[in-house]
Amino acid sequence: MTRLATRAERVKLGRLLGEEPEELAFLDVLEPGQLRELRERITAALFDDHLAMFRRLAAAAKLLPAALVAQLGRTVFGPMLCARIAGVMPSQRAVDVAAKMPIAFLADVCLELDPRRARDVIAGIPVDRVVAVAHELRARGEYITMARFVDALPDSTIKAVIDDTDDDRALLEVAFFVESPRRLESIVGLLSEARLRRVLRMATADADRLWPDALAMMGNLSAGLLRRLGDIAIAEDEGVLGSMVRVVQRQGLWVAVLPIVSLMSEAAQTRLINLPMIQAPEVLRSIVAAADAAQAWTQLLPLAERMDAEGRRRLAGLAEALESQTIGRIAAAAQAQSLWAPLADIVERLPEARQQAVARALADAGDAGVASLLEWARRNGAWERLAPLRRVLQRDR
Repeated sequence: MTRLATRAERVKLGRLLGEEPEELAFLDVLEPGQLRELRERITAALFDDHLAMFRRLAAAAKLLPAALVAQLGRTVFGPMLCARIAGVMPSQRAVDVAAKMPIAFLADVCLELDPRRARDVIAGIPVDRVVAVAHELRARGEYITMARFVDALPDSTIKAVIDDTDDDRALLEVAFFVESPRRLESIVGLLSEARLRRVLRMATADADRLWPDALAMMGNLSAGLLRRLGDIAIAEDEGVLGSMVRVVQRQGLWVAVLPIVSLMSEAAQTRLINLPMIQAPEVLRSIVAAADAAQAWTQLLPLAERMDAEGRRRLAGLAEALESQTIGRIAAAAQAQSLWAPLADIVERLPEARQQAVARALADAGDAGVASLLEWARRNGAWERLAPLRRVLQRDR
């Protein structure tokens, strides 16, 4: 998920600096948290450079009627200065002034406002005006700006904004840029199952752009909500799922997808892992490579258990070509979580020489793992299936 989070941070930083995100691609060597810290420091510097002046203007504004201050702000100061002054003005005074400003100008101010410095002001704006400003921002495609205000608005106001639009693409775009997982959780929790289905179906309209956004959003949700959303997604027809799989394969996003799939219900996992498009050799190879690169075998092995016989045969065929170190990592993952059933399904389809490589990897990991595997084989009638493995293990013990 780091790759998707990095892209989100690069887009937000580009917006702050007035640069296209592609011009900042050299910053992709930084972690998402480092990019966020850089952006926050730049934001603070832009504000603090003229803090004394903003405070003097805010003090002067207290002496004038709110309507006159609003008029001066719109015709003399402009949106950037108004945004800076709002950050140091008493919140109720700022709310009164905002009430006298046109919606389009308030939207301009939002582009320049740092919500963290004006939380009380934002929270004090009447819901109907927040909805109107959000409508204006959405019409301009200002999804980053909308996402920045999520932390400062209560759920009731956000729900009013959501209910005001049937633009499902806008919801997904905004969700991609929300920074707080807690607030993202709240927003997604406000959506009905029907609305979530619409959002997921809409992602197919611009698959290469929107599916990564959807996956990035899903990766920031709690296990419970992710399971709900994953189950909704997996119930869609193969056209929707195929769109997602093709994008993930094309953009190399399996490392981000495996943790999401691992939290889905067993029924959802079973349907997904047995889709013909998932079991295509090139896709399976990508999934195996991603699991190994991310050391995510504890996420992939349970999925292997839910494959049909043909799928497990294909997976075993890939395992046969894996290096011994990778085989060792698979065995270690199986031992760590006692995932012996999926390991056995793969191992019994390997040539005897490769089975012995698995056995040696298990033996090297210690007696506890060997004993656990042998006990599992006895309890589950797998004694004969693992005969070559068992011979090596018992000899090495």
